[in-house]
Amino acid sequence: MSYSSRFNTKLLCSLLGLLLLSSCGQDNAENNPLPKDTKIAVSHCCNPSFAFVEEVLTGFKEDSKKSNLKLDIKVAHEKQEKQLEQVKELLNDNPNVLLLANQYGKIPPEKHQKIIFDMAKEKNIPVILYVIGAKPVYQNNYDNLYYVGFIPAWPAIYQGEAIVKDWKANKKWDLNGDGVIQYAILKGVEGNPYSEDRTNWVQSTMKHYPQFDIKVEKVAIDVANFDRKEAEKVVKKWHENGTLKKAEVIIANSDGMALGAVDAFKSLKIKRPLYGVDGLSEALQAIKDGNMTGTVVQNPRDIAKETLNLASNIIAKRPLTTGTDLKVVDRKLELPATFVNSDNVDKFISVEK
Repeated sequence: MSYSSRFNTKLLCSLLGLLLLSSCGQDNAENNPLPKDTKIAVSHCCNPSFAFVEEVLTGFKEDSKKSNLKLDIKVAHEKQEKQLEQVKELLNDNPNVLLLANQYGKIPPEKHQKIIFDMAKEKNIPVILYVIGAKPVYQNNYDNLYYVGFIPAWPAIYQGEAIVKDWKANKKWDLNGDGVIQYAILKGVEGNPYSEDRTNWVQSTMKHYPQFDIKVEKVAIDVANFDRKEAEKVVKKWHENGTLKKAEVIIANSDGMALGAVDAFKSLKIKRPLYGVDGLSEALQAIKDGNMTGTVVQNPRDIAKETLNLASNIIAKRPLTTGTDLKVVDRKLELPATFVNSDNVDKFISVEK
């Protein structure tokens, strides 16, 4: 064997050895334990009375107990300045990681997030932005920033596709027989990026759905601020002013508002095809009972579960995907969404239980 061949053989063996060591190291890293004094700070600005938000916070509390994680949760009740004060207090306690949900408000989200990210960066504390209100604004110069959330457009696209298909299959939905889908929308918070995305994408999808050439007509869009009681009042107002007689389909930016519509329908003793977003347990039951037509499951408990799992991996220096089937790409973990109606709701209700 020539010197060149012997050298290449040794080099190949060395590389194989390094690969094996790296693989073993990664396998071992998946079992890295959390430090005994692990502390996770949670700064939450969104309104905890909203059903989706309440489910996320409940998920944090229940899942942390199962995993013996110590959480320090502070809620700012939609007050951005208060959240900045609370974040400063939380970071002064030197947590292992900060979980953050900030609010779209008077301070532009990019500025609000940057203030918090800079505070965390100064102490080298990782931040996981779990998105409920404002969209993430990434600071590329901070490698300890992560994101868990849903792709904003998908729920509305699923809604729009389902509405067109269902309307085409149910001729009795066409109340005036004109072949046009007349719809009304319960919108979340005016100016909130998620409200705007869900409102715009569902309309665009219905209007441009490629398989069906169906015309659509907007009858009303009214803001209900993701609030069940406000949504009930809006629907009753529609009934009083005649809008509800024209609206053949009701679309809500969230299940909380859709359930408000259900409350109004029960009171008025009427029904309309009704679509929500989130997959709240009460909404799933409403679908099973025939009071809602469909929803897009974006399980709030999944946000809590995946956020805590990612936090544990970061703290323990495990591979970021340990304990999950989801991918982490560019420090982003995006959760899937699924459309649910009477055909598949039982499967999701059984998962809830």
